[in-house]
Amino acid sequence: MNKIIIVELSLLCILLFPIFTFWDDEEQINYKIGFHLPQNNYKMSGITVTAYNVGKGNEAQTDESPCIGAGNHNICQALDEGKIVFAANFLPLHTKICVEKIGCGEVLDRMASRYSYRLDYAMPANKLKEAKQFGIKKLNYYCETN
Repeated sequence: MNKIIIVELSLLCILLFPIFTFWDDEEQINYKIGFHLPQNNYKMSGITVTAYNVGKGNEAQTDESPCIGAGNHNICQALDEGKIVFAANFLPLHTKICVEKIGCGEVLDRMASRYSYRLDYAMPANKLKEAKQFGIKKLNYYCETN
């Protein structure tokens, strides 16, 4: 029994060590995410992240205007420009956010009201397969908390 616990803890430390060593220094965080997070002005947490598609042909995943997000932002255009876009209900629009394994972007859309604490990662309409493969993940995120 004790050997099993030790092995499980060892594996957990091996898996988590790169995450914690990478994000342990504020300068490393600022460098990796591409914007400066003022002292004590950001938060880190684990959150459920899903993916969705925007654009023509994906009206089932969006409302009747598949490229326009909350606040009248053209999400299709933002994605075409190479920007990373998220939908979230618990953060203000325009919040800069960085999600591990995805990158840094901005909250420009909202989700269905039943998802109060979840992030949705926007993908173009032609990446339906990739969005399905993305699935549901638990990832760390960092964001401004102004």
